[in-house]
Amino acid sequence: MKCALLAAAPLAAALLLVGCASKQEMIAADNNACKSMGLKFGTPEFAQCRMVQDARRDIERANAMQQYSEGLDMIAKGLSNRPASVNVYHY
Repeated sequence: MKCALLAAAPLAAALLLVGCASKQEMIAADNNACKSMGLKFGTPEFAQCRMVQDARRDIERANAMQQYSEGLDMIAKGLSNRPASVNVYHY
């Protein structure tokens, strides 16, 4: 079980990181990314860039959720493989 928990820790961390930034921080980062490509705010190209940034973030979030789900499955499988009961003998 300890191995399963250790394996799931990075997956949980990835999920948390995806949701860390505030909406305003994400908007600012997206705007900066598009501006860094020389695009001007208010142009169709800038709007397209922003849509690409949103799609990229959605993909990252979906990947993180998938990894988290797989990590939970690994934990569940590890728990289901444990012995139903453990006998402890004291001498």
